[in-house]
Amino acid sequence: HNSKEMKEQLKEVQARLSKIESKFLLLSSYTMEQHGKVTPTQKLLPYLYEIIALKQHYSVLLGYDSYLQYSLDYHSSSLKNVDQIKNLHDNFVVAVQKFSSREFQDKYFNVMSDAYLTDENTLGNHENARDIERNRTTSSFPLKDYFEF
Repeated sequence: HNSKEMKEQLKEVQARLSKIESKFLLLSSYTMEQHGKVTPTQKLLPYLYEIIALKQHYSVLLGYDSYLQYSLDYHSSSLKNVDQIKNLHDNFVVAVQKFSSREFQDKYFNVMSDAYLTDENTLGNHENARDIERNRTTSSFPLKDYFEF
């Protein structure tokens, strides 16, 4: 691709992404109380899939391997890959366990339990989140699927 074609493709992807994101935000904002209707999840999913695909495509056009790499670069993150993100999380867990109050630990581990996938890859609440977090392996990283776009 030459530079002019690349700029045109990027412009087209950005325009489509902006349109789809706006439509998604509008549809997902409907509430029964204010609008008398709620948009069904089945109607929202195609918008989410297209947003993800467009972001991935845009990243590849810019020369990145994935949207994750583009996003980390774009936001000037000090974290440059999934392993660094996992490591940061693991270090945070140790700090929470070592230095925080029991009340904070209870709140933190309850929030984290809501983000974990069960063995069946479905979101699940875990009664014993603190033990799960302490015995967690890196393969159960809660945001794993997000970072593998």
